[in-house]
Amino acid sequence: MAAAYESEMPLPARTIPSPAPPRPSRKIASKLTDAPHPMAAAYESEITKFLRQLKEENPALDREQREGRAIWWDKDVDRDLYRRFDASTLPQPAYVYQPKAK
Repeated sequence: MAAAYESEMPLPARTIPSPAPPRPSRKIASKLTDAPHPMAAAYESEITKFLRQLKEENPALDREQREGRAIWWDKDVDRDLYRRFDASTLPQPAYVYQPKAK
């Protein structure tokens, strides 16, 4: 029965609206953005030049940076130790400078 119903009713035609023609300001903007700026390829900052020169003079610099990172940052975290540390801390009093009553 479902097949007969589908064959009886034609599907509505889908119409895709045509895009609006570009406005003159968009045409100008697209021309400006498509072309690379003449100074963009030639400019290199002083910092970039310094870093390139430093890496050329010291090729082991990348390896040394990775070793330094491994010493200080790339560590396994003992989550149980941190959980016990958090559980053992005492709550801070409301006013730390007030002497305790005797």
